[in-house]
Amino acid sequence: MQLLNKASNHFMQAIALDKNYLTAKLNYVCALGLQQKPKEALAYFQKKKLQKAAAKNAAMSDKYKLVSAILSALMNDKLGAEAGFHDLLKSKNQPVAVAARYNLDVVQNKVNVMLPEHEFEFPERFKTLMKGIKLGRMSQVEPLVLNEKGDLVRHVVERDTDTFSFGNKQDNVLSIIRFKNKMAENIELPKLVGPPTQWAFYNLVSTTTGYFLTSEKDGIIIKVTNDGKVEEMAKVIKH
Repeated sequence: MQLLNKASNHFMQAIALDKNYLTAKLNYVCALGLQQKPKEALAYFQKKKLQKAAAKNAAMSDKYKLVSAILSALMNDKLGAEAGFHDLLKSKNQPVAVAARYNLDVVQNKVNVMLPEHEFEFPERFKTLMKGIKLGRMSQVEPLVLNEKGDLVRHVVERDTDTFSFGNKQDNVLSIIRFKNKMAENIELPKLVGPPTQWAFYNLVSTTTGYFLTSEKDGIIIKVTNDGKVEEMAKVIKH
């Protein structure tokens, strides 16, 4: 709870510096909700006319609607929450649509268990595509020394591809091949997540314009827009 109080203070400081900083206002409302203060959060929501302000920002609008529906659920307004979540099922912002579907199931008591070991599974076409990406001979590249311990990084740029290899004087430890996507199809996140009991959000990192989706076991990181367009891809290789 102390961390949430601290976070709330930081959000308020950010808002004081920029009164039009919608992301900070949204996070402040979320922090209040997590502190079991839905009435205070909703009052701030309405006082600042956040829904109206967010309507001018396509990337933020549905996120505010989602938070509003969650606040309704926290205040035991089941009908209001259901209506809000149901409306967002058609959102073009895929992470919001997924979260709305999960929260709607929670409100309707359809979710019985949440298995934390599950994560979003990448489609097989992505796994096959990334397996074909090969690491060049980074040992032939002149390294840059990072610190006194002798940690090194080697960096190569070839057209739209950046390759980094991190290691030491003995060997490479980790390599990352990052490139602009010209091959992979769009991601359909609502279809990718599977049934509610397999939903987990720890391998999805939301951003203002979309999200990053990762898979440690497959060594894949992709950057996706809200509507599912894959902009960048990265392959992580542990030596």
